[in-house]
Amino acid sequence: MSATTLATATTTGLGPAAWLALAGLLLAAAGAYALSCWWFPYAHCRCCHGDGKHYRPDGKVHRLCRWCKGTGRRLRIGRRVYNFYALRYRATRTGGRKE
Repeated sequence: MSATTLATATTTGLGPAAWLALAGLLLAAAGAYALSCWWFPYAHCRCCHGDGKHYRPDGKVHRLCRWCKGTGRRLRIGRRVYNFYALRYRATRTGGRKE
């Protein structure tokens, strides 16, 4: 292997600026998702497509959706994670009592 081949093989990787830019983009995407989970905590139910009901083939309502209990909404995953850690934090700050 010649010196020029070795030099070009080692310089084709991503430099530190590219890694920092990638980390910044990932951090911005995570921040945008966290902000959207805070602003819009609910999404459409995947089972009933946000309608809250299941229909018979003739178009009449058969029953309410069991996953969303007829609301048509579900709590987003990011909001569930936030709620879990927020409740844990509050429990440690108050000594285990609910306020």
